[in-house]
Amino acid sequence: MLIRPTFLYDISFQMSYLALLGILFFYPRFNRWTGVQRTTIRLRRWRKKARGIRYFPAAFLCNLFVFMTGAILIGLSAQIMVAPLVGWAFGRIPLISLLLNPFIMLVITWLMVAGFSYLILATVPGLGWLAGVIMKWLLERQNRWVELIAGLPGASIERVHYALPVLFALYCGMGLVMAAIKYIEERQQQPEPSHVQPFA
Repeated sequence: MLIRPTFLYDISFQMSYLALLGILFFYPRFNRWTGVQRTTIRLRRWRKKARGIRYFPAAFLCNLFVFMTGAILIGLSAQIMVAPLVGWAFGRIPLISLLLNPFIMLVITWLMVAGFSYLILATVPGLGWLAGVIMKWLLERQNRWVELIAGLPGASIERVHYALPVLFALYCGMGLVMAAIKYIEERQQQPEPSHVQPFA
């Protein structure tokens, strides 16, 4: 931003920070509101108590639940904040991305492993090339799946058109809703005032 302040007007810059804001604000609340947090705590207790051969299915189910719910709730949290901007800029709002998020997050994890391996092993003959091939294969599969699923009917809301003042009003409304949620939470966390009996 200091070097190129015009990044503030870049759509990808705006989407990145809006998505981050959505994740920071909505994700922990969705975790609590949907009961995911309580279920995760119970599964982790079950995994901790499991002994012997029972530990592996308990650990698998716990990790799978945490990964799937985390991917869906993170995607939903980000999409809430980004959707108005995407609709205004591109004329469509994707809906299928919530189902794609677990798959994409899994692929991105392996892409990061392959990318770091490529950087570390780039000077080693054969190994750097292999890491690059794996990374390219993962990227191609990810893009192919995204294109295939994005082409399904009902994958997005098409022909979304509204003016810049409407976009501004949408985000003002979202800001008011977020402020109201925060205010209600703070009121609920405040201790009840203790009634002091007057001296006789």
